[in-house]
Amino acid sequence: MAETRGAKAALATVIGWVIFAIIALFVLRLFAGTIVWLFRVVVAVLVVGGLLALYIKLKTPDEP
Repeated sequence: MAETRGAKAALATVIGWVIFAIIALFVLRLFAGTIVWLFRVVVAVLVVGGLLALYIKLKTPDEP
């Protein structure tokens, strides 16, 4: 009977670690996704800002 309790405790430990790993993976992917999303927003703003500055520079008339 003692062996059954040891097996149940070991199985409970394994299941606990699996639950922890799933939650940790979810949280890490959430943070990584947020960081990637912020990076994309910054890049998009820089590209649009650069194109806008170039457009304005090309659109202004030449000074005599």
